Amino acid sequence: MKNKLFYVLFPFFFLGLTSCQQVFETSVFEFAARDNPRISSNVSTDKLIQLGIENSTDAKTSKAVFDALTKKDLTGLSSQDKASVLTIGVNASNTNNAVMTTVDGFLKENTLDNISSLSEEEQKKLLESVVKNVDTSVYTNEKFRELINDEDVLNASSPETLCFVSAVILTYSYNKYKTEPDPFEALADAAVDGSDPEMADLKTVAEKITNITITNTEDSGPLGSVFGDLADMISGIISK
Repeated sequence: MKNKLFYVLFPFFFLGLTSCQQVFETSVFEFAARDNPRISSNVSTDKLIQLGIENSTDAKTSKAVFDALTKKDLTGLSSQDKASVLTIGVNASNTNNAVMTTVDGFLKENTLDNISSLSEEEQKKLLESVVKNVDTSVYTNEKFRELINDEDVLNASSPETLCFVSAVILTYSYNKYKTEPDPFEALADAAVDGSDPEMADLKTVAEKITNITITNTEDSGPLGSVFGDLADMISGIISK
C-alpha cells in the first residue's frame, strides 16, 4: 500500500482537534515570546518535572527543563515520572503547538470542519506544514530514545504523548527524505524494506498506541471515538 506511513499523522490531527483541546486547554495557542530560559543544575528532579508540567504549552521552557532533566540520573524514577519526562520532551519539540495551530489554521482558511474530506495531495501539503514546525532535536537525545524504548514508560504514557512522540520520530525521518519527489512515499518504502532504522522506533510506539486505543474504545466522551479511529488507522500501518 503506497504512502501507508502517511496515515501515522492522522492521530495527531484527530487528537489535536478533539482530546488535545481538553488536555492542553489553557494557552494552547499562546507560544510564550520569552528569551530562552536557563535552569540551574541544582534544581531537583521533582521540581524540574513539576516545572515542565506547569509549562506544558511553552516549548522554550519545556526544552530548558528537558535539557536539565536529561543531565540527571533518571534510573530511580517511577515509570509515571519517566513518562512525565517523556511528555516534557515532546512538549519541547513544539509538536502539540505545531499540530494545533497548523491544522486549526488550515481548516479555518479552507472553511472545513475536519481533514477527512481533503484530497491526498491536500493532506500531504498539510502534513508538510506541520513537520516544518516540529523540533526533532529531542529525538537525537540518548535519554529520549531510552524512554521510548522502555515498555513500562510507554505503558504509563498518555495516548496524546505517544501520538506526539510518533510525530517527532516521523518528522525526523521525513527530514531525511524531504529532497525526494515524494518524501512520504520514500518513507513508506524505507519502512517496508527496513532501510530506515527510525521506523523501528516508530512502529514500537505505534503498536503501543494501538494497544491502548483498543482497550479504550468504549470510553465515553470524545476520546472514545478518537481512540477507535486511531486504532483502525495505525493497525493498518503496523500490520504491513
